[in-house]
Amino acid sequence: MALSYPECVCLREQMEEALVGKQIESIWVLDITQVEGSWRFGAINQPPAVFDLRLRGATICAAESVASSVFLPTDTNHSLVLGYISGRALYHQPGEGPPERSCLRVCFTDESHLSVAISLWGLIRVLDDAERRRYVEKWYGRGIEPLSDAYTWEGFRDAAAAIDDRGLSAKKFLHAFEPGYYLSGLDAGYAIEVLHRACIHPKRALVSLSTDELRACCECVNTVCEEAVARGGRYSDGDLYGRPGGFIPRACEATLGTPCLECGTPLVKIKFEGGTSYLCPTCQPAP
Repeated sequence: MALSYPECVCLREQMEEALVGKQIESIWVLDITQVEGSWRFGAINQPPAVFDLRLRGATICAAESVASSVFLPTDTNHSLVLGYISGRALYHQPGEGPPERSCLRVCFTDESHLSVAISLWGLIRVLDDAERRRYVEKWYGRGIEPLSDAYTWEGFRDAAAAIDDRGLSAKKFLHAFEPGYYLSGLDAGYAIEVLHRACIHPKRALVSLSTDELRACCECVNTVCEEAVARGGRYSDGDLYGRPGGFIPRACEATLGTPCLECGTPLVKIKFEGGTSYLCPTCQPAP
């Protein structure tokens, strides 16, 4: 699972139903200083004792999300934060013990559990209200969530016009991690899908886009996110119960070599900006 905006919305809704009202009996978190390998990318940069002190005995009172982070506020004015997670967050019914290979295991008084595992990168923290405000301001303060009232064509257009970097790609404009240019919550995979539907090559410089292309890009952001949320997130990601999402992007690893839905040309992949992009060479001509 990689937490992007659609997956966070779906996870938040499931957590709201499954976790709100539960009291935390105990909590175990991996001491990242004691392990080696890929898990060291995980930003669990608080000692396990802090998690125990702030969360043990607390009751989860809500489930919230901002862009690519999920928050579980408690009645002690502390929130468990899961941000930018590449891995999985799973709910385990009473009697179903959490997996040993996990970074976080929360045991509730009804003997159900929440487990979180980071496969490459991610952030797990417990923050008080002031720390949470600073966290949101730092990572998302300049960004707007898709599907929100704040996300508008005028704002999208003006943010693009304000870019000084003439080499900035349309792809990076959509998914830049931090500080962000306008949007918050999309990863590279969603940016690739948005550009595919807007018929824009990922290597196109943002400044080269016409007004019509920019508007198409803006509109496709909401279209893609609406579809992804409605289908429970991407097929490559899992929900709170380990079930894969039902949203299959038109341009992704699973559709490589299949006919473009618009023109029938087989989809191809290219290497760009440290990753793989999928596209239609006819509908998305190279710059």
